[in-house]
Amino acid sequence: MFSAGPEIRAQDAAAALQPLAERMRPRTLDEFIGQEKLLGPGKPLRMQIESDNLSSMLFWGPPGCGKTTLARVIARLTKSEYVAFSAVLSGIKEIKEVMAEAEKRSRGGQRTIVFVDEVHRFNKAQQDAFLPYVEAGHILFIGATTENPSFEVISPLLSRTKVYVLEALTTPQIVELLKRALADKERGLGNERIVLGEESENGNPKIENRAGEEILWRIAAFANGDARTAYNTLELCVKSAKVEEWPATGDQKEGYQISDTRYQEAKAKTQDQPSQNEGGAPGAGEHSELRTGENVAAIPPLRPQTARPLVGMTSFPSPEERGAGRLEAGATGGGVKRITAELLEDVLQRKMLRYDKAGEEHYNLISALHKSVRNSDADAALYWLARMIESGEDPLYLARRMVRMASEDIGLAEPGALAVTLAAKEAFDFLGAPEGHLALAQAAVYLSLAPKSNAVYVAYGNVMEDVRKTEADPVPLHLRNAVTGLMKNVGYGEGYKYAHDFEEKVTEMTCLPDNLSGRVYYKPTDQGFEARLRVKMAEIAKIKARK
Repeated sequence: MFSAGPEIRAQDAAAALQPLAERMRPRTLDEFIGQEKLLGPGKPLRMQIESDNLSSMLFWGPPGCGKTTLARVIARLTKSEYVAFSAVLSGIKEIKEVMAEAEKRSRGGQRTIVFVDEVHRFNKAQQDAFLPYVEAGHILFIGATTENPSFEVISPLLSRTKVYVLEALTTPQIVELLKRALADKERGLGNERIVLGEESENGNPKIENRAGEEILWRIAAFANGDARTAYNTLELCVKSAKVEEWPATGDQKEGYQISDTRYQEAKAKTQDQPSQNEGGAPGAGEHSELRTGENVAAIPPLRPQTARPLVGMTSFPSPEERGAGRLEAGATGGGVKRITAELLEDVLQRKMLRYDKAGEEHYNLISALHKSVRNSDADAALYWLARMIESGEDPLYLARRMVRMASEDIGLAEPGALAVTLAAKEAFDFLGAPEGHLALAQAAVYLSLAPKSNAVYVAYGNVMEDVRKTEADPVPLHLRNAVTGLMKNVGYGEGYKYAHDFEEKVTEMTCLPDNLSGRVYYKPTDQGFEARLRVKMAEIAKIKARK
């Protein structure tokens, strides 16, 4: 009846001007994604927040992992006055003024949460200004920093706070945040009618789930654990996307996020029934089963390639909405905004390589890397490694795979290979991207040029086969420890020969169970260090034969 007042309209306009990352900040712990070690059900920090029984704390973690958001959620859920400081903009004067107000509120029984972002930017004198009020309990101090607090926060303040380490968000977690932003009509992009993927052959809009998934994963991988970067990239893509028109009729269904099978079932069912609105818009009867506003998530996918709710279009527009452009406020008229791989490349200013972390291309590329190393092709190994990194693969996954290669394909022909791959993993952990990529490249070249042997890999496979197929014979008595008198009386340890008591440090004593006596599993090759092991095994066999 009454129009919104100027103050309300100003607030709405201000909210609309906020970046997507700011609008999509979680407001509750249930909306928070990531940091399960701190905020999972039953975890101490979560219980403190929910019971409103908190102490001063420091959040230490990389950019975009949720430090500021968590502080705001705490302020929202607890009964406290919330004051935010930026170490970049605030000085001693502002700190003292706020502390004086906080002391007054404290004497009146009200607690004040003081949140200091980028606390490491405060100098010693500025950090000292908080100390008396933290110690007296006038304020609850929450600091956020990307730097190691041990070096950047003064010891007296550090000793009065609990440090919580926040981890960078994983790529799947960021993908989930992006999907949430695309579907959210209140704060996100749900009214923008965004389509992720390419055009269909006849030029009509459609949703390619695989292409859309790849685009989201690419954005998430580029963000490198920073949710803010991912949101900013997505928002820039939306602002840069061109508007395309919806198909004119229901039969041109490529624009719908729904499987062909589900569409045909709905169409056949509605065609069997007389239309209740003979004068309705063309095609309206076809979609009586698919009502305007129906949630995509409620439609069960019937095939692997059917749609999933991973784009901002969470409901089906009616033909009238598509034709006349009568969409919700904020929608893009009668059309859609399409985000393609080419558009994302332009936004990122880097090529978007074809990659699907959960699909065939993922396995194709890691197979190419592994086989290039096995074939001693250092150039190819470097290429496939770089290709996977640039496509958004988790570098630690590649490090783990190279540790496996060191054991499977190099083995004891070059025992140092395992140490090199583990060192590469530690180097990447220490340096991060992109500097740490060079350590992975170094390991890939080392593995490629190292002597090769799968003797241990084959031996272990044969052992596992025997373990599964043969009876689990008991441990021979002479190999058992007689830790009690009873055990000794029944024969435990009887006949055991201590190798160090013999000149060659070898005895003829058998160590396999009786049913596998004489079995040979490990057969060293003549490659690298394993050639020396081969000679050693021959010497051991001769010694045993003489005894």
